[in-house]
Amino acid sequence: MPYIDEDRVRLEGDTGALADAVRASRFRKQGVFTSPRPGGKLIAIRFRGGDRLENRAFIALLLWLNEQGVHFGYDYKQGMDPEGLMATLQERGMLTEPFRNIYWRGTDTWYSEEIRPGKDPGDGC
Repeated sequence: MPYIDEDRVRLEGDTGALADAVRASRFRKQGVFTSPRPGGKLIAIRFRGGDRLENRAFIALLLWLNEQGVHFGYDYKQGMDPEGLMATLQERGMLTEPFRNIYWRGTDTWYSEEIRPGKDPGDGC
């Protein structure tokens, strides 16, 4: 699940397959790993700061992460949470594919659902 900071998308959990995908992608120079060697854990992917919804490189990164199957969480503590960003991209026609969200409801109870364009998260998609 990604967390969006001012200049990077932080990733937590098992990022093994995603780390390999980043190393093989156009985002390889932006990847932040625990080690530069193959097998180093992916920690984050950097991007240039600025208005996120006007930042084409940042949007391209989110779209690519979606293609890799990353789930985007709702996080009310962030100014614009990852799930909200993806929903906004759908509303603006910049994301025409579904994305998967992830949210927590109690001790060790996680849910995920597919959010298709034209549907609001949590409306029974």
